[in-house]
Amino acid sequence: MTDQPPKLHISDEHLCENGVTLEPFLHQVAGRATMMCLNDTTVCKPLNYREHFFYKSLPPDILQFTPKFKGVVNVMIEETNDGSVALTAFPYKPETVEDDIESSSTESPVSDSSEESLQKLGGAYIANVNEQMSNMFSSTCRLDNPRKIWSDIVEIQLHSYSVDGQYHRHNSDGEDGNMGLCINPWIFKVHKEGLLRHLQSKHKVIQKCILLENVASQFRKPCVLDLKMGTRIHGDFDDEEKRLRHEKKCAATTTKKLGIRLSGMQIFDASTGSFLCRDKYFGRKLDRAGLRGLLRQFFYDGCRLRRDLIRPILSRLQLILESLGRLRSYRFYSSSLLIMYDGETLESTSHIPAAPLSEQNNISPHPTPAEERSHLEIDPGVQFDVRMIDFAKSTHQEMDRSVIHDGPDHGYIFGLTNLIALLQDISKSDD
Repeated sequence: MTDQPPKLHISDEHLCENGVTLEPFLHQVAGRATMMCLNDTTVCKPLNYREHFFYKSLPPDILQFTPKFKGVVNVMIEETNDGSVALTAFPYKPETVEDDIESSSTESPVSDSSEESLQKLGGAYIANVNEQMSNMFSSTCRLDNPRKIWSDIVEIQLHSYSVDGQYHRHNSDGEDGNMGLCINPWIFKVHKEGLLRHLQSKHKVIQKCILLENVASQFRKPCVLDLKMGTRIHGDFDDEEKRLRHEKKCAATTTKKLGIRLSGMQIFDASTGSFLCRDKYFGRKLDRAGLRGLLRQFFYDGCRLRRDLIRPILSRLQLILESLGRLRSYRFYSSSLLIMYDGETLESTSHIPAAPLSEQNNISPHPTPAEERSHLEIDPGVQFDVRMIDFAKSTHQEMDRSVIHDGPDHGYIFGLTNLIALLQDISKSDD
């Protein structure tokens, strides 16, 4: 089996008449999968069998800490007559549940019991999804010309992206940013590679995608931190070459030492009106001190350290830690923890000058008690979210009877414990 999502070449008569034109998801900071927007609150992600099954079997303990799973669609990717790129979503209607299972298996072998479990879910699940699709597909697109956006992504030169993971700036008002949008440079890399691969086909490509809650949609200027969690990132069914490669990568990074590694980040810099970004290549170079500095940077808004955000996020992380401790046989290999907050506050929309984030090491962000109380009076509510994501290599005993792990995921718990300790230290420090 391959790591690539399933692709089908089918004729127009197999498609429904009504579809939704997809838009790029503009706040993707990590990952190789091409993320797309179906509507304001729903994103599409290429279907991976294991991740699909995992979302369908999430335990109540962590359900509230994951994006809501909304179903499956077919996405048609094609180059149109005018040379633009079109991505269109259609309701997913497999001929049979068994056909769905066979064509959805994209990465790892699973036991017979896993297939039987999905077959039991299949009929009711598909009916439920199709019933909900009409509401989703009635949404209008937010962009005037999404086909032009996809085409620009394919054609654009990646001058703003560097493989060393250094700073990238894009103006959020479109004055200097590509395509006049707030776009993280990582999106150009992922979408360009993905679209070019699909467009090499002479036929229309149909790709199955899962629908997930767009957790970034609640924020005006999403500040996003993607952390790969745990001390192991290879899956139970990865081959020997891949396992050794991942183990070497873990040993050379903070994954082995701390159970945490930066996958990607973007912060809204209120002083410049732009996003400041880091990628996974930068994350691989960090040691413990570097990771601590990056976490501090993520919660620094150009004026002060956002302790008002760190405190409730710590509480949420503690709840996740307690929930994971109760889960037996679950392993979250290569999954990520997504931490988000809104970079647009009352202060950032005012005209009070602030120091750019790139110069934050030259100032002391530690406010006096009076300043802290003053801010809380101005902005009594804080918007944030913490979610567990990316379950393509996750497993539990109902998925793979051939490989059953004992107890909770100690590698993930180790990483989460270290993350909590780092944030507590940052919140209490005067640096």
